[in-house]
Parts: sequence; C-alpha cells; structure tokens
Amino acid sequence: MTPAQKRALGTILATDDRNTAEASMIKLLQNKLPKLLETADVEFLRLFFTHLEVHAPASLAKKIAVHELRPEEVTKLVEARKAEIDAQKASKPSCNPKDSGEAD
Repeated sequence: MTPAQKRALGTILATDDRNTAEASMIKLLQNKLPKLLETADVEFLRLFFTHLEVHAPASLAKKIAVHELRPEEVTKLVEARKAEIDAQKASKPSCNPKDSGEAD
C-alpha cells in the first residue's frame, strides 16, 4: 500500500466517533477511491474487492465482479470466504428453544 493510501485509510481508522468515521469514508469514496484503486498494488485490490463482494447484496456483488480493476483470483477468494462464513454459522448452536428439545 502506498503512503497516500495508508494516510487515507488511517484517517478513518484513527477515530472512535462513528459519525466522523462515516464522514471520512464518504469523503474518501467520493474524492479518492478512483485514484486509490488505480494506484493500488495487487494485494490491496485482492483484499478490497474480496471484502466488498463477500458483504455486498447479490445484485451489487455481480457488478463488483466485473469491475475492470478487480483481480481475477478474487472469485476464488470470495468463494472460500463465503464457505468459511457458512461453516462458522453452521457450527454455532441454535438459541431456539424448539431446537433444544424443550417442550412448549
């Protein structure tokens, strides 16, 4: 990651105030994201696009998947991360009393 990228993301991470962090993120997205992506190294792009796609709604994930700066290997990374998330969800015990064998 370049020094400028670290500064831009550091501004967001340095605050404990949610409103300030959100305002910083919006400003970054509007003003700096295109340049940030154009100058980012491949590892940053992999992480960025993987996280975006994993957490995006399906319709938006499809658009992200065809972005010109998205590295091809992100497809496998997204699949692996979603499988990890599904496995974590499956391993958590249910809190529903009906599932625990208790009578109604």
